[in-house]
Amino acid sequence: MNGTTTMSEKSLPDFSQAGLKCLYTITGALQYGDEAAAIRALGASWREVPREEQLRIRDFINEHVLAEKSREMSIHGIKRTFRFWSEEEKAGLIRFAKLVIDRLQSQMGFSATIGYGTALGIAREGDLIPHDDDVDLICAIPTSVHPDFPSALTAIREAFSGKADIYTFGKHPGHLKFGQQPYALDVFVALQEGEFISSYPGPRKEILFTDVFPSKLMNVFGVEIDAPADMEAYLSKVYGPNWRVPDPMFGHKWGGLGFEDLISDQSTS
Repeated sequence: MNGTTTMSEKSLPDFSQAGLKCLYTITGALQYGDEAAAIRALGASWREVPREEQLRIRDFINEHVLAEKSREMSIHGIKRTFRFWSEEEKAGLIRFAKLVIDRLQSQMGFSATIGYGTALGIAREGDLIPHDDDVDLICAIPTSVHPDFPSALTAIREAFSGKADIYTFGKHPGHLKFGQQPYALDVFVALQEGEFISSYPGPRKEILFTDVFPSKLMNVFGVEIDAPADMEAYLSKVYGPNWRVPDPMFGHKWGGLGFEDLISDQSTS
């Protein structure tokens, strides 16, 4: 191996045999600049390694292999995460997020705000989370208008089709990706079920509509952008009462449990 990917046994932490196999497979692919192969190798060998050791392997690769390339391994894959972005780049992304929020409100009449990890980072650190790489928005849509995620996402996609400055993409059960070169972000549908809003992933019928809307304006990198009305209540329900303490073990539940009726298209039932 060349450069920072050269590793001797003496330089390695105390990894298990499965951990070493995973490490060498991933770094071998990265040596040749093949991040896609590294991610495939990760998926194939990762599950054989204990969770605590996975985190140490990830940290080792990030520090010794990827950092010099301004790249990082995270739950989203291998990305140029926010720790490598300039303040102006972050401000540009927030300006794009503001544009999307304004368009959702003006063109569709739906309230929208920052949410998930973006709200968490701003509230906890006054910044975008360093190991994250995109912005999350939530858009409130009454079930009386669109009864499930597929119909809501289709309506949003159609409303933004043909726009010269914004494009949508992705086939996820609860959110849609928006792009404007060089930026991209996620818009999660928050279906209004009575007094609650439910977005996937997240808790079902626990977040009050009034926890989030009407949103309040926050200054983020010089941009006045919509944020949840009660940040404390919103983040406590999404991330738990200890949301102020970074948790490297935290992960959203993506199995769809409890959201089956909202993930399926009710119009075809």
